[in-house]
Amino acid sequence: MIAKKTVLIQLLALCLLCCAQKTAAEELRLHFINAGEGDSILIEAGEKEKKWALIDTGNLITGHNVARYLVRTGVSRLDYLILTHPDMDHTGGAFLVAQMFEVSAIFDNGDDIQKMSGKSDYFRWYHDLVRTSKSYKVLKRGDILPLANAKLEILWPDPKPPADSWNANSLVIMVKYGGFSALLAGDLNFEGEKRMMEKYNLPKVNVLKAGHHGARDASSSEMLRQVAPEVVIISVNSGNVRGYPSEATVSRIEKTGAKIYRTDMDGNILAEVEKDGPYHITTSHK
Repeated sequence: MIAKKTVLIQLLALCLLCCAQKTAAEELRLHFINAGEGDSILIEAGEKEKKWALIDTGNLITGHNVARYLVRTGVSRLDYLILTHPDMDHTGGAFLVAQMFEVSAIFDNGDDIQKMSGKSDYFRWYHDLVRTSKSYKVLKRGDILPLANAKLEILWPDPKPPADSWNANSLVIMVKYGGFSALLAGDLNFEGEKRMMEKYNLPKVNVLKAGHHGARDASSSEMLRQVAPEVVIISVNSGNVRGYPSEATVSRIEKTGAKIYRTDMDGNILAEVEKDGPYHITTSHK
């Protein structure tokens, strides 16, 4: 009888260990939030002590949807709030998020907004909210932000951006975790892609967040050839007034053989990653 109990205890312990290992393995989640007209990506890393990074926040109207998503996901504080560039469809929700949640550090690409702030209250307020923060810092190529066992590598822009274009200077972030990588291209356009690829050859990635909402002037054939993504995610709203995503851009992506997901069709998109193992894509609706 004692021997049987011992075997049962050992089997139970083994099952618990296997379950714990499986849970610990799924330590990275990328949430591509349906932010309507705009971008917002939540990165969740770690299990015992979660770390959170929010990249972009949607626009002034949709920022509340981003905030609600954070609450539903269990976010109480943000380790990093990263704004890829000052366009309103990426920064509008920051006015709510930065005041709803404790933010340990806030970043952007350092683009000059003085010309705009003199003409627009929005950019004056943006300056007051973001750039006067004690935790504010400009990110540039070569910077690395640790997030639990993952890391966020800044690939672009250069410390002194050569282009007078917010999109060409948009932050581009490579997320790495074990053997998994995701390239988050912000609003990077052809000009920015060309300048970035002049610096070095981009590595192949598992997931690409397409630049500039799938616009005609982004996701060039050369960039797609270099990164060779398995999955491409386009953040865009239904009935976009600018016609995003462009049919030409979608065609270029399709030629790579990558699986395409779109927030206007698939809702919130979640990539769950197991260290040195597979990753899984799920959507909130079809």
